[in-house]
Amino acid sequence: MNKLVGSAVVAFAVTVGISGAVRAQSGTSGSCPAGTPASPRPAPDFVPTQDCMGWVPPSHPFARTGTGGSGGNTGGPAESCTVASLRGSYVFAATGFNIVAGVQIPKALVEVIDFNADGTLFVPAATLSVNGAVSRSLPSSGTYTLADNCTGTIAFNGPTFDIFLSRDGDHIAMIQTNPNTVFQGVATRTSR
Repeated sequence: MNKLVGSAVVAFAVTVGISGAVRAQSGTSGSCPAGTPASPRPAPDFVPTQDCMGWVPPSHPFARTGTGGSGGNTGGPAESCTVASLRGSYVFAATGFNIVAGVQIPKALVEVIDFNADGTLFVPAATLSVNGAVSRSLPSSGTYTLADNCTGTIAFNGPTFDIFLSRDGDHIAMIQTNPNTVFQGVATRTSR
C-alpha cells in the first residue's frame, strides 16, 4: 500500500504542479505523443492526464479519454461537489519540507482523516517525521470547504491545505498553503 500511495503522490504532483494550477485540455482523446508522460506509470490501472504531463486513476476528472482504461473523463462537465462529497476515512501520505532560515528541513506524514460530510473532519491517528525525528499525534479535528468544482480547503490546528477532489471522491490531492512549506500528497479513501 505504501508503494501505491507514494506513487500516487508523484502522479498528482505532476498533474497539480507546484503552483497548484491544474493543467488540462477538455475533450482530448487518443494516445499521448511518444515519451509522454515522462514519468513511469505509478500503477497498472493509471492513465495519462489530459495534457499528457502525468498519471492519474482512470476515474479522475483529468484522466485522458481513449487510453484503454475504464472510466475516465467523458469530455463532459464534471459532477458538482459539496461538503457532503467528502465522507468516510482516507489515508493521507505526504512529503516535502519546511524552510527554516533558508534551509530545507525534510518532512513526511501519514495520517488517517475521517470526513463527516458536513464540513468537519477528525484525525484519529497521524505519524510525522521532521528531519528524521518521528512523532505520533493525539487525535485532533479540523474543518473543510468544497466548492462545486471539487476544489476546496482544509484547516487543521495550524496547517492549511488547498485540496482537489477526484470526481468519484476516492482521491484528494492536497498541498499545504502555510508560508515556508513545500508539502503535498494524496489522500485515498479506505472506507465510506
